[in-house]
Amino acid sequence: MESVKVNEEFACCFDLGYAQNNYTVEVAVVDTLKSNELKYNEMKNNEIENSEIKDNGIKDNGIKDNGIKNNAIKSNGLNSNQIKLIAIIAMTIDHLTWLFFPGCQKIWWVMGLHVIGRLTAPIMWFFIAEGFHYTRSVKKYIFRLFVFAIISHFAYNFAGGIPFVPNGFFNMTSVMWPLAWAVVLMVIFTTDRLPQWLKIVLTILICFITFPADWSTIAAICPVYLYLHRGNFKKQAVTMFIWTALYAIVYFIFMDKVYGIIQMFTLLSLLFLRQYNGERGQWKGMKWFFYLYYPAHLFVIGIIRVMMGNGSIFP
Repeated sequence: MESVKVNEEFACCFDLGYAQNNYTVEVAVVDTLKSNELKYNEMKNNEIENSEIKDNGIKDNGIKDNGIKNNAIKSNGLNSNQIKLIAIIAMTIDHLTWLFFPGCQKIWWVMGLHVIGRLTAPIMWFFIAEGFHYTRSVKKYIFRLFVFAIISHFAYNFAGGIPFVPNGFFNMTSVMWPLAWAVVLMVIFTTDRLPQWLKIVLTILICFITFPADWSTIAAICPVYLYLHRGNFKKQAVTMFIWTALYAIVYFIFMDKVYGIIQMFTLLSLLFLRQYNGERGQWKGMKWFFYLYYPAHLFVIGIIRVMMGNGSIFP
């Protein structure tokens, strides 16, 4: 009986130890599984983070690439110096054509040369607006324009054999006159110090003052709206179309029908202005060269006119 008891106790102890060992093994297995699961999750999270970092890197590189492309596009456009040079060449061709083929001659290649000349005026309007935006001193900018407008008056009239004292309503002075007043209008349009009724009165007065000039009142008003729509080339293009069409209609009715139509070719300048990249260019002297070249080349044309026997020194 005692041996039986001992055996039973031994069996119970053995079963209990076995159970405890099984429990310990199960706990160890569970712990191992949990540990492996944690390691797996950590590895997975690391993979996701690395993937996100790569994606962000790709996006960042994409942004950088776009920036490089945008800079490349910008640098591949035309700067102000280049566009002004185009205007100078077109203006010279046009004025020499008027010198050697005076009047509105209906010869196809003469009219073609005048079409080239239509590029100049809108480019001047555009950069008058740009100049107002970038100038450090509006007063000095206006003063400078009026000084050159006065000089250009005598140069323009001398070149064309026009009396120095205006005696008509069309083309009695150069385009520099309305361009100078255009900057005055920009100040009027953008200031808060003047009441609206006074702005209207001053605008009408300036339109009357600039009417007898080359390109008439259009050269005073159009640059103002080019400035107001600065940064929106589509609106600037529409503005140029409206004011050019108005001038062409007046020219068509009161002066010459064919050359009234030719005035619409000023819109070809939009092809070049659209390429403007907002940069000045390396040469800082273009601004003064442009100011000086305009009256200087007109004086030269006037001298050639007199030498050709086409009028006197004092028209």
